[in-house]
Order: sequence, then C-alpha cells, then structure tokens
Amino acid sequence: MEPRVTPIDATLGAVVTGLALARMDPSTWNAVEQAFHEHAVLVFPGQNLTQPEQVAFANRFGDIELLVQDPAQKAVSISNQKPDGSVMAADEHRFKSLRGNEGRHTDSSCMPLAAKASVLPAQVVPSAGGETEWADMRAAYDALDEATRRRIAGLSAHHSLYHSQAKIGHVVQTGAGDGFRARATP
Repeated sequence: MEPRVTPIDATLGAVVTGLALARMDPSTWNAVEQAFHEHAVLVFPGQNLTQPEQVAFANRFGDIELLVQDPAQKAVSISNQKPDGSVMAADEHRFKSLRGNEGRHTDSSCMPLAAKASVLPAQVVPSAGGETEWADMRAAYDALDEATRRRIAGLSAHHSLYHSQAKIGHVVQTGAGDGFRARATP
C-alpha cells in the first residue's frame, strides 16, 4: 500500500501515514524519500519504533553521525531525563547544554559537515508545550528581494555551539561533549 502524504499548512512539512517504518519495502521507502525531498520535514505519527528500528530507518538516509565515542551506540537520547528516570539538575553540564540548544539551531550545524537530516522520536511528550519548530530557509531565501540576494551572494554563516551556550551563561571547554570541538572559523 502506498503511504499517504498530507502536506502541513506551511511552506514545508508533511504528515505521512499508512506505513510501518520498521517494515518498509523498497517501493514504500522510495515514496518516503520522495516526500522528504519535496516537503523537507516529515511527521510519522504512531510509529513507536524500537531503538534498533530507529537506527535502521535513519540509516536509509545515509551514514549516521556518531554523537558518542562508542561506535556501537548509534542512537543517543537527547533528554533531560537520566537513565534512572530522575530529571537532571539545573547545574549539570548536560542540562546546561540542552538549555543552550533551545535557541534557534539546526542539528549538527556546528559540526564540520552538517547532517543531511535529523530523525527524532518523541519518547515522552508533555500535555502542553514542548513543540519542535521548523524554519524553511528555502522559502525565506525565495522571499528576499533581488537587491538583498545580490548583497548576500557568496556570504556564508558559521554556527558556533560555544556562542549558543554562552548566551545562557554556560561556558564550555573544548572536548567537554559532543560538538565542542576545536574553535575555528570556516
């Protein structure tokens, strides 16, 4: 059965239903990949993938960026919850890192090679708030007038994880965690 792709009422994004991500045949994957190229952000409600299924799905997009030193650990929980179920304290490094990422960012944009995509499962969802927001940089560029496009042609931007963290007062040492690599300008 062909998955149903329903565009979100925005310049990007679609909800994809009528498939099981853990058991896609090549035809179904082709439909998902086409929807990804057309809509950029895809939401797959009700999938409840195991960690190995999540990794297998993510691998369909290409090699996975390892976020920890252990190459066998392909999936990493981005959460304020500790393995024992307790919530991190506000003074813990990991909690501060998460807070520093609450501003506008693109996953892995601070890395030497930015990721093609992020594959995010929602494990615990609050009853209100907690939404992930997306920005369509393609639509933003398309909306620019020609004079602005000429003015910015050839420019590039550098996302500094150190800067994002410093905005909340969190000063991080190089090597203190993922993304905190040697400071260099592109």
